[in-house]
Amino acid sequence: AGEVMMVLAMFIMLVVLVIYIARDKSGKVMLTLLYNALVLFAAVVLLGMHVNPYVIGWISFGLISLLTLFYQNGVNEKTKASFISLVIIMGILTVLVLFLCDRAGICGLNSKTAVEDEVSVLDLHIRVNMVGVTYVVIMLGLIGTVKDSAMAVATGLYEVNEKNPGLSQHELFASGMNIGRDIIGVTINTLLFAAIGESMLMVQMYFDCNYTFAQLINAKSLFQEVVLMLVGGLGVELSVPITSAITAILMNRSVFSDR
Repeated sequence: AGEVMMVLAMFIMLVVLVIYIARDKSGKVMLTLLYNALVLFAAVVLLGMHVNPYVIGWISFGLISLLTLFYQNGVNEKTKASFISLVIIMGILTVLVLFLCDRAGICGLNSKTAVEDEVSVLDLHIRVNMVGVTYVVIMLGLIGTVKDSAMAVATGLYEVNEKNPGLSQHELFASGMNIGRDIIGVTINTLLFAAIGESMLMVQMYFDCNYTFAQLINAKSLFQEVVLMLVGGLGVELSVPITSAITAILMNRSVFSDR
C-alpha cells in the first residue's frame, strides 16, 4: 500500500507540474502520454501473440513519432523537420542495431537478470524472437533521444529564422550547428549518467564477486547498457547536422514563398 501511495503522489506531482508549465498544451501533453502508453501496451500484447516484432516495432515507432511530434506540437516546419530527421537516422542506424542484436549477443536475459527472484518463478520458454524484441527496445530508446535533440535544434533554428528572416540556407544551417553543439554535450552526458546510474550497483556486485576487469567489461549485462548509451549517442550526433540541414531547407523555402 505504501508503494502505491508513493507512486500516486508522484503521478499527481507530475500532472500538476505539466499543467503549470505547459499551460494550454497540458491537455495534449497528458493525452499524448496516455496514447503512447496504449501503443506500447498493444505492442507488448501483440508480441505475446507471436506477431512479427519488426512489423510491430515499426508501426509503434511511427505511431509514437506522429503522436509526440504532430499531435502534441502541431504540423509545422519544426515538427516536419524533426520527423524527417528521425526517419533518416532510424534508417541509418537500424542496420547497426540489427547487427548488434544478431551478432553481439545482447538479446535475451543476461547473467544478472536470469537469477533474479522474479525471473526464477517464470516460464522462460516464451517462444518470441528475442533478437527482434531487443531491436525494438533499442530503437524505442533511440526515438526518445533523437526526437528530443532534433526538436530542440529545429525549435532553436525556427526562432533564429523568425528574428532574422533574410538568412540564407547556409547561414541557417550554420546557426543550427551552433545550437546543436550545446545540445550534444548535455544530451550525451545525460545518456552517460543514466547508464552509470543503471549499472552502478551491478558493477559493485561484480566487484564483490571478485570479477576481474576483463570479466567485467565482457559481462553481457554491462555491455547491454553500453550499447544503449552508444546507439543513443550516435543518434544525437547525427540528429544535429541532419536536422539543421532539413530545417534550413524548409525555413528558407517558407521565407521564399512568403515573399
